[in-house]
Amino acid sequence: MNPDAEARLPVASVIGMDWRPGHLLRAALLLAALAVGTSTVRVVEAAPAPTVTAVAPVSGPLVGGTAITITGTGFAAGATVDLGGSAATAVVVVSATSITATAAAHAQGAVVVTVTNTDGQGGTLSGGFTYLGPPPTLTAVAPAIGPSAGATTITLTGTEFGAGTTVTVGGVAATNVSAASSTTLTAAAPAGTAGVVNVVVTKADGQSATLVGGYTYTQSPPPAVTSISPTSGTHGGGGPVTITGTGFVAGATVKFGTTAATSVVISSSTSITAVAPAGTANALVNIVVTNADSQTGTLAGAYRFVDTGTVTVTGILPIAGPLAGGTTVTITGTSFNAGATVKFGEVAGTVTSVTANAITAVTPAKTASGKVTVTVTNTDTKAGTLSSGFTYQVAPTLAAVTTPTRVSTAGGTSVSLTGTGFIEGMTVIVGTSAATNVVLAGATKVTFTTPAQPAGTPTVVVRNADYQVAAITNAVLYVAPPTILAVAPLFGDEAGGTEVSIVGEGFAAGASVTFGGKAGTAVAFPEPGRLTVRAPAGAPGTVEVVVTIDGLTASKADGFIYTSTKGKVVGAISAKGISLAMFGGGTTQALVTSTTAAGCPATALAMWVIDTGKFIGYISGAPAIVNADWTKKFTTSIPANTPVIVRCG
Repeated sequence: MNPDAEARLPVASVIGMDWRPGHLLRAALLLAALAVGTSTVRVVEAAPAPTVTAVAPVSGPLVGGTAITITGTGFAAGATVDLGGSAATAVVVVSATSITATAAAHAQGAVVVTVTNTDGQGGTLSGGFTYLGPPPTLTAVAPAIGPSAGATTITLTGTEFGAGTTVTVGGVAATNVSAASSTTLTAAAPAGTAGVVNVVVTKADGQSATLVGGYTYTQSPPPAVTSISPTSGTHGGGGPVTITGTGFVAGATVKFGTTAATSVVISSSTSITAVAPAGTANALVNIVVTNADSQTGTLAGAYRFVDTGTVTVTGILPIAGPLAGGTTVTITGTSFNAGATVKFGEVAGTVTSVTANAITAVTPAKTASGKVTVTVTNTDTKAGTLSSGFTYQVAPTLAAVTTPTRVSTAGGTSVSLTGTGFIEGMTVIVGTSAATNVVLAGATKVTFTTPAQPAGTPTVVVRNADYQVAAITNAVLYVAPPTILAVAPLFGDEAGGTEVSIVGEGFAAGASVTFGGKAGTAVAFPEPGRLTVRAPAGAPGTVEVVVTIDGLTASKADGFIYTSTKGKVVGAISAKGISLAMFGGGTTQALVTSTTAAGCPATALAMWVIDTGKFIGYISGAPAIVNADWTKKFTTSIPANTPVIVRCG
């Protein structure tokens, strides 16, 4: 609204108007006019609040007194200036956009600058002015004289030194500046021109101190190059070279002919190491060392660039690795030179070392499995390749095992596991030891022989040739194998059927027993640590007894002796009276002969067997009719293990 305009506003307009400070005054006047019945009134708009956009200079000392100029908008006559709570003095409102004032004293730090007009409206600039700490002083430099080549370590003495303090000598920045304390600095003098120069110390807040004529440069002797080693290298560059001479200083540069070397290290004033650049094959070039003061030393015709020859790649180990990369490989071949690069497919690997015949590198990541070509490229762009030299392989997996395979703590059990991603060269680790006889059946099955391990379920780890692994914890259960302590009886008839008791450890239900490789029958466990079994038939002689439980075995080499009773009477035969014996089988005459040998003469011998509840007898020397039933029963031979009642006398 024009402040000179007449206002004829209804009460509703007053109620609905904007209630900012400038409008409040107008509203008050309107209401007053309405109260006395006045129909017209002149309203004046309030001035906008001031703004502060800049302060110059932006800093000053703690004691105040700094003349500052404040830039902004809306400054009005009579405005005041405040710096962090301290009122500025000598405030002059130059214009609506500029004020000059003098800063008051204040504590160190950045403060808010505030301009306040007479109507109470104000504008601020946060951090608009900084009260600085004491300025530095510089009282001495030692040594005060140094060579024009620079690199002299100097010690500066003064006050208010601290972090971020810089030093210039003759207008050139010193290096390696270090504040030992608030009163001592050390720095390396830069190269300069012979003569006297000023030394300047500047704090991080921009305050500085100058020591006029504080340092004198004396003319340094030029560097001299006396020898290099080696004196030749591949024209692709990249090889390290040691340069020997005198007068070398920090910041010196090296050129091979007109081309700068890289990785220049000033080991001492007499030794420099550098990496040779690429050059023209068979060219003989000068070695030039230039100090920081531009003085040079040259060794003419000192280095020859030789042809690298044909680059070949003949092998790589390991031959495979994971998709994530990170596999360290050794690449073999010929004519590799320092600075050579390696690509796996189209992606660069990281080269860690290079010799003429071997490169060590780290494979990059790849998104898909498969074989890639390995390419070695020398710095002269000569390259060699190994087609399908490296295989990116997914990690192996192992299928879950429901029931672990029981194996002996002594090892030696053959175990098979299934999974995916198996590759030739796989190793298997069981617990803490490597398995043996590892054989792959394609990419999904591995068979191995277990090593010795303590009882339990050790982790089984399969590791491919690319060092990727898979592990499983319940594939095998190591248990102590059974043992045989005693076998009784030790002897038994060759016809079999002898009940044998075996005492030992680790016996359990499901055990089987063999005698000389033949299975026993009726295996039972009458008590812990003992089993019984009926021996099978076997040939006369000593045989091995083997107890097998869940694939684990215990054996006794001389565990059982088969004896032959054919044609023999087993049991004591009394010379007078009746005896009970067992006949091992054979003819009647063999029975008579065996009984006679046992002490009963044939002339006094009578024998009986029980056949279906009745006795059948035989009297030695009696007529055939007397022995008719016997002869009919045993027409050809008497079965083995037939019980016989013998009467002698």
